[in-house]
Amino acid sequence: MLRPKVAIALLIVACATVPAVRQNPDDEHAVFAAILADPYTFDAPGMREHPALADLTDLHEYLQRWPRDGEVSELCELEFKGGGCTAVPRELPRLLTQVNQKPTTVGDLGLRTVHLSQWSEIPPGVTRILVLSKPAIDSQGTRALIAIRRVYPQPNFGPDGFMVYLEKHGGIWHVIRHGAQWIV
Repeated sequence: MLRPKVAIALLIVACATVPAVRQNPDDEHAVFAAILADPYTFDAPGMREHPALADLTDLHEYLQRWPRDGEVSELCELEFKGGGCTAVPRELPRLLTQVNQKPTTVGDLGLRTVHLSQWSEIPPGVTRILVLSKPAIDSQGTRALIAIRRVYPQPNFGPDGFMVYLEKHGGIWHVIRHGAQWIV
């Protein structure tokens, strides 16, 4: 028989523990590939000339400020980009925060990679750096949400970023909507 204080402590630990989210690595890689094939990703100053990709997902601090469940129900594009809104499954914003607790490697995606913690070692000529979050993929493996940040290699220039909602049809991930743009 557990003593009341021990039982309460175990209950608190059980409630505070975030269960590990297991996502299919092939789906994660395919979402990254869909993002890199999307022209919108590179539609910013410096993104078309000589971009590079950050070797780690590194948006966990931003995502900690991302609204919680029920606060985000849709992504809306900027008016000059066509406007329009798309509903986002309620579980994806929470899942996006959950799977991005720590930076992880993005792997080989065919774009030159750089390590953001080593600004002095960024190769000359890099005009912009793409930083991806780890994608949140729903339990059916058919809908995903990912955060993207585009950083200048000079630390004093502000980055911009946005969210992308994707759906999987016929085994292929497709970008459905960009939204939640920000500039720092």
